[in-house]
Amino acid sequence: MDTSALETGYRELLETARAGGFGEPGGDGSWTADRVLAHVVASARLLGVTTAEVGAGTGPTYDNAPTTREAYLDAIARAAGGWDGLLSAARAAGLELVYVVRALGEDAAASPVPTRIVDGDTVRVEAPMPWSGVLNTHAEVHLPEHRARLEALRPG
Repeated sequence: MDTSALETGYRELLETARAGGFGEPGGDGSWTADRVLAHVVASARLLGVTTAEVGAGTGPTYDNAPTTREAYLDAIARAAGGWDGLLSAARAAGLELVYVVRALGEDAAASPVPTRIVDGDTVRVEAPMPWSGVLNTHAEVHLPEHRARLEALRPG
């Protein structure tokens, strides 16, 4: 499967993250930069595992809810040992996802996967979706949204 959009999404997000200069979020429940980047790591890991299962034909399901659990995100950030480690983890997780997606055949990529995608308390998707559609949404919507969240954490 073509990974151009996925590679671009990660490259642009990581460029924004590397630039740093992030402040604390307002009191609206928004995530810190650490949590945003940890979520990107968790999402790439879950998408990678699910993609491998799709390729193996094991009939996976996908639910992104665990990638939004703040305790898990904080653990990822702590395990990374700081911002540079978190950047490295995000780069590695994104690269792993790119490699597993590259190996995915077009027929497998077109197969429907029961999918549940949540954003906060809102369920955005709860239906079978072609796996390629989930991956393309991650590349073209999800990663740019998190890049914008990081940019919004810059003062001024």
